[in-house]
Amino acid sequence: RYADVFKEFNSKMAAAIPEDRLRAVWEGMSAKFGAVKSIDERRSGDLQGYRTVELILTFENERVVQRVAFDGDGKIAGLAYTPATMAMLPAAK
Repeated sequence: RYADVFKEFNSKMAAAIPEDRLRAVWEGMSAKFGAVKSIDERRSGDLQGYRTVELILTFENERVVQRVAFDGDGKIAGLAYTPATMAMLPAAK
């Protein structure tokens, strides 16, 4: 499944975050926060010139925002994980 995400990276993301690092980040979060229990919310909008999606994920021990930014070709141009309180896009109405 990491390979499926990695193949969606644009060239800059692929150079910055190789597949093994992507795997290490996710496995590190899982080790620290436990298993993902649910996706509580999906937000989308434009952020710094990129079409962006934020998923509010509930792990066993923490709530986290997964932020994915897409370039004009629909490839992943940015990926970040932050505490749920740091969501940048407005909540869906």
